[in-house]
Amino acid sequence: MKSLLRPEIATLAEYRLTQFPHRIKLNQNENPYELPGEVKKEILDRLAAASWSRYPAFVPQEQIDLVARHAGWVPEGTLLATDRTICCSSCSCPCWNVAGRW
Repeated sequence: MKSLLRPEIATLAEYRLTQFPHRIKLNQNENPYELPGEVKKEILDRLAAASWSRYPAFVPQEQIDLVARHAGWVPEGTLLATDRTICCSSCSCPCWNVAGRW
């Protein structure tokens, strides 16, 4: 498997987690509040009703429009990571910048 990696990646040490004493763990995107039961049920109901055998829209314009509207930005300047881009975008997201917005 290492032969598939770039040399500078293959020589990196593995990522290790260190457990620190805590009352509530919040260092890795945890949320200290549980979702209410009715919200969980709504999520499960929507998942059950969705078609699982279809690919999502290649350009999810409806979602892009909603995110842009929420951010007070134009859809043309909004990037929405989809299943096709999530692996790349999650690595590069901290490097993205839109002049005057961040």
